[in-house]
Amino acid sequence: MLTISEAAMTRTLITTVLVLTITGCSTTPISSLDADPVPPERIYAHDKPLQEEHGTLTLTRDSGLLGSACGIMIKINGVLTTKLNPAETVSLDLTPGTYIISASADQGLCETGVKEVKDTITPNTTIRYRMGYDPSGTLGLFPTMY
Repeated sequence: MLTISEAAMTRTLITTVLVLTITGCSTTPISSLDADPVPPERIYAHDKPLQEEHGTLTLTRDSGLLGSACGIMIKINGVLTTKLNPAETVSLDLTPGTYIISASADQGLCETGVKEVKDTITPNTTIRYRMGYDPSGTLGLFPTMY
């Protein structure tokens, strides 16, 4: 039989472990400067540098274990463009215009919903987005400064 003090310590320990487990399961934002580049064989479209007037779209996937068994597939205006693994980044030259950027997991092991954003690329600018999972396993696609 536990004393009141031992029971309180046990509850505190269990609570601490649960909090650490939950926070340890979400992904962690990473700067595009610190992320690894996506290998060229996983860039399927928009992979050529543009000589004409263009802007840049930089996509970076968070680091962390949650969702790491799945790649995140990126489509731009419905065209499969790249697959990002954890802590990877890719920069794509795009002609000025409005684009729909979508992100979804590539396998059934991860949350399979599609996240989409609409953005406008303007000449000589860089638009940045990051992707990651929250503790509940929900994929997010967020504007970022990094």
